[in-house]
Amino acid sequence: MKKITIYLVALILVLGAFPTKTDAKLFKKDAVKNESTIESAKLNAMFARLNAIKDMDKSAMSSSERKALRMEVRGMRSEIRANNNGVYLSIGAILIVVLLLIILL
Repeated sequence: MKKITIYLVALILVLGAFPTKTDAKLFKKDAVKNESTIESAKLNAMFARLNAIKDMDKSAMSSSERKALRMEVRGMRSEIRANNNGVYLSIGAILIVVLLLIILL
């Protein structure tokens, strides 16, 4: 019985110790609106560039030019993924939550 309580306390401490980020500009609605419009314009420009690259005729390009295009596309895709503000849960976190729900309920 003591082991279970020790493990539960340790689990609560580990899961409760997530770092939080607080910015002053998050509390200003105008700053958030301006930032989101800038980001959306930047993302639209990236998508337009990606579509332009996709429509290009790459057969006449040299290998170094194609390599530069590939690097540009990879960079833009990684930046687009970084701007995506989704919530991601790992399989381990989901299993822990499900096990806790089973044990507690």
